[in-house]
Amino acid sequence: MAAAPFERRARQRFITLRAGDSPFRMWLNGSEVPLDDLSVEGFSLQLSTPPSAEAEFEFVLRFEGRPGEIAGWARAVNFQRWTGSGLVGCRFVSFGGDGLARLRGWLSGHVVACSALPLSPQEAVAIVNGPSIV
Repeated sequence: MAAAPFERRARQRFITLRAGDSPFRMWLNGSEVPLDDLSVEGFSLQLSTPPSAEAEFEFVLRFEGRPGEIAGWARAVNFQRWTGSGLVGCRFVSFGGDGLARLRGWLSGHVVACSALPLSPQEAVAIVNGPSIV
């Protein structure tokens, strides 16, 4: 899988990895992996071997300190190899139950908590649901 030459996401992505750790964790094939970034469209994480681009894979997403989880299916769309590891970018294919609504709520709370400027909950929701602003 070649690295994408341009940004594919239409929605804002949020950096989740801080000081080498992330409160957003994904369970893949029995292993817990911290996410590097997350949006309502997809996510990226560090893996030494990416999932196959030809097949969807099942995931479970958890947000430290928040109840519940989000389950669904995703697909790898790009992979950038580094020495001993790599960064895989994935798109969400489908969510179980209220997964998308829960993700929007989690991301809105994350935006408010990480913002250098005061934001209302409504402004955070607009940022999460709106187009990429970077």
